[in-house]
Amino acid sequence: MKKLFRKILIIVFAVFVSGVNTFSQSWEWISPKPQGNSLYDVNMTGNFEGFAVGAYGTIMKTTDLGSTWVIKPTNTKRNIFGISFGWINEMYACADSGGVLRSLDAGNTWSLLNTGVNRSLRGIYFTSKDTGYVVGANSTLLKTTNYGASWVSYSLPVNRFLNSVLFINKTTGFITGDNGYFARTTNAGSTWDSVSTGTTSALFRTYFQTDGTGYVVGTGGRIMKTTDWGASFMMSQSVGSSGIYDISFTGPIGAAVGESGTIWRSTNAGLNWTPTYIPFAVVRAITNNYTNSFVAVGEGGRVYKSTNSGANWEYPVTSPTGTIYSSWFTDQNTGYIGAFANKFMKTTDGGLNWTQMVNNTSSYIYDIQFINSQKGYALSSSGMLGITTDAGSNWSYTQIAAGFSSWCLYFNSNGTGFAAGNQGKIYKTTNDGANWILYQTGLNNGYLYGITFVNGNTGFACGQSGALYRTINAGSNWDSIPSGTSNTLMSITSTDVNNIYASGNLGTVIRSTNAGANWSLSPGLTNYTINDIKFINSNYGFAIGSGGELFKTTNAGTNWIKESSLTNQTFRTFSIASTDRLFMFGEEGVMMKYTPAAIPTGMIENGIPSEFRLEQNFPNPFNPVTNIKYQVISNNSQVKLTVFDVTGRKVNELVNAKQNGGKYEIAYDASNLASGVYFYRLDVTGNDGMNFSDTKKMILVK
Repeated sequence: MKKLFRKILIIVFAVFVSGVNTFSQSWEWISPKPQGNSLYDVNMTGNFEGFAVGAYGTIMKTTDLGSTWVIKPTNTKRNIFGISFGWINEMYACADSGGVLRSLDAGNTWSLLNTGVNRSLRGIYFTSKDTGYVVGANSTLLKTTNYGASWVSYSLPVNRFLNSVLFINKTTGFITGDNGYFARTTNAGSTWDSVSTGTTSALFRTYFQTDGTGYVVGTGGRIMKTTDWGASFMMSQSVGSSGIYDISFTGPIGAAVGESGTIWRSTNAGLNWTPTYIPFAVVRAITNNYTNSFVAVGEGGRVYKSTNSGANWEYPVTSPTGTIYSSWFTDQNTGYIGAFANKFMKTTDGGLNWTQMVNNTSSYIYDIQFINSQKGYALSSSGMLGITTDAGSNWSYTQIAAGFSSWCLYFNSNGTGFAAGNQGKIYKTTNDGANWILYQTGLNNGYLYGITFVNGNTGFACGQSGALYRTINAGSNWDSIPSGTSNTLMSITSTDVNNIYASGNLGTVIRSTNAGANWSLSPGLTNYTINDIKFINSNYGFAIGSGGELFKTTNAGTNWIKESSLTNQTFRTFSIASTDRLFMFGEEGVMMKYTPAAIPTGMIENGIPSEFRLEQNFPNPFNPVTNIKYQVISNNSQVKLTVFDVTGRKVNELVNAKQNGGKYEIAYDASNLASGVYFYRLDVTGNDGMNFSDTKKMILVK
């Protein structure tokens, strides 16, 4: 999507490892904390203690009414949809693939039980420490009377997706399902009687009070009320067009939660409802603490809390933004993101805190690029270009063209830039966005999603239905080239003038090793979209997917390895802040930091070359990182690689060590140097009397 030049440490990378610096692979949630997986159910077991469950095996515990939460280990990546209190220290939860989890120590540790089914289980309720019920897909209805050790299946006269189960005592209970399905039992689940609801809405959850008054919620804003323990419904209303997922009451005051960022509140036992709008929210579940407080949870790991019966709400766990579409880090701490609801934000502390920057476009920021620590560009979906020269403190915006829906950009250090988007349009400026010239690619009915340049003349753009274009004359003409795939390509990058990579739908990754003349297709890495791909050097790269997936290559894309992850939230963009710090961004404002498991060091190829060689650094000009390759033909040679300024003063010594014959590459970080012309010299003294020395020029532009 964007060409990668990021600040990275001075380090030599290798596929053949002559030495390895290792540290533990790790993930850290940056926002929200403690985690950002979507939450599907919440249950208060006391006035202050409660649990929330959700995607990717998430179980969290609070002991202060939802203000803070601690993640509990589950040893599963299944989505967990429901949780129930058993007795004193016993807790139960239900999940995908027939999973039921049990805790015997107040939710601190969990074990997975065998239910004998492989269906998604969506609702669970225990009436005592040993007796419980679970419901799910295909009218699954199971009961246990021995702490979940074994389960008995019960048949229903209909085939429905069952969403919830609730009991008000040991014998009387209720289940809800799709297509208006509601049934109740009065004999501990031996038989179930369907109750007419008069609706075809999918019914999700129920709430009952001790006087026989109960409520059922569903799609289409449906809220239904019964006053006879569910034998009939005396009221059914729609409070809006969006789905209502859950409902809870404290006396006559109720709160209902659902889609479209709304919490509905009633002060008269459900006769009337008024909405409170929550930013970036799909709220999945709500409960009370047996007094006047509510706790609600939802998408993106968000938690909402009210201590005055829903009159006001706090957000103890939330992200500062919704879905994040673009990102760029200029160093390990300073980064920028563009997100949902026109959010344009900056961090200076590695993502812990974010401040809003000026966005005068009234549209999303789809792409960001900085050419140094101060000067950067931001492209909005409405074709507006923002430019800053003071690290984002101030931005000036101009319209590229009327009717242009833009998606991606690329700028070099001399003010030449490109913006691409709808109808295959590519606009070019040579004066920092003051004027633009339109160039057509021929993709008249599709979008271009990625653009990059490998030098001043040669560039590539990718887009819809496998569209791939190349220019060799600085963007004056764009020629269609076969990509070998019909899958939409979302991102494109390069490691040098020959090696180009693009990624897209259905796990697509394509690679060219001859400047785009031919392309090879990697086997599908995933069924999800690979939204972004970037490389640290010519061998070491990463790709992220819509299933919360991270893939790594250490051999220039020949093979890709799926790394472990903590989430299945969609990743849309990532930035490489350094060799040991990657930042991932995506749906629901998820922000994560990833530390790779190991950084290989040594030779990038261990065959003995036929000649000594010092190659031209790439990119050149650069800011602030460039790659330098060289070859050594003698084993046990003394190798020095040194950087000098124009006066001949040594400013950096990159290598001073014994090395065997092979091909080497080093990533040089010149962050501590001023813009200007520099020289780098390779000196090799072989133990066989074969010596070599060569010097090349490089240009640092900040």
